[in-house]
Amino acid sequence: DAHVSVVWDAMAAWKMSARLEYVGPRTDVARDTFASVRRGGYTLTHLSATRRLDEDTEAYVRVGNLFDKDYEPVDGYAGAGFSLHFGLTAEM
Repeated sequence: DAHVSVVWDAMAAWKMSARLEYVGPRTDVARDTFASVRRGGYTLTHLSATRRLDEDTEAYVRVGNLFDKDYEPVDGYAGAGFSLHFGLTAEM
């Protein structure tokens, strides 16, 4: 397995990042027969951006599994598909 992350502070208010996540081929246990099975590898891409609005508040957007890759981290359990999250964080 390997992860590569790149973070870029574009300007004082913006922060952007991209992450590639690679999981190589591996041996797993079949959920129905308990036999050893060979699973293929997969690569996922995740993006995020954060914008500082003021001293205490940030707005963010995150994209998970950008290309909607079908994968199973464990035999029989589907991994998360494309996801989009956005919101605000505030310090009090």
